[in-house]
Amino acid sequence: MVFRLLQAAFPVFISIDVARQILEEDAHEKQRMFLDSMREEIEGMDALIDRILRLSRLDLNESEPMPLCFVEILNDSLRRHADSFHAKNIHLVTNLPPNLPGVGVTEDIACLIENLLSNALKFTEAGGNAKLSLHSQKI
Repeated sequence: MVFRLLQAAFPVFISIDVARQILEEDAHEKQRMFLDSMREEIEGMDALIDRILRLSRLDLNESEPMPLCFVEILNDSLRRHADSFHAKNIHLVTNLPPNLPGVGVTEDIACLIENLLSNALKFTEAGGNAKLSLHSQKI
């Protein structure tokens, strides 16, 4: 089932990328916004499929916590969402330490961050501000 979903989504990703490249120079702003919106929806579907796959790995006990760097995971997600924040004219302020090591499942932490950034995009008005900070706290 999941494999069929992946097979269906892959050609759509490629079609959107090709259309975006073709229209890049001659596209009207409305066409670009439509393509960006489609891209965001497809990325959401991809994230959902990824979560389903992760849940299946949890059932099989395949995911084990490992050392990781939270800042690296955050920066990767921020790079992926930068165009979307720019397109919606949302000013994203970040307060990140240079390095923050931890232990966890990288894919799960990345999924959490992706959800937070998606929610920031979804619920922040165009032209608004969003802040993302990361710090450690001893318990």
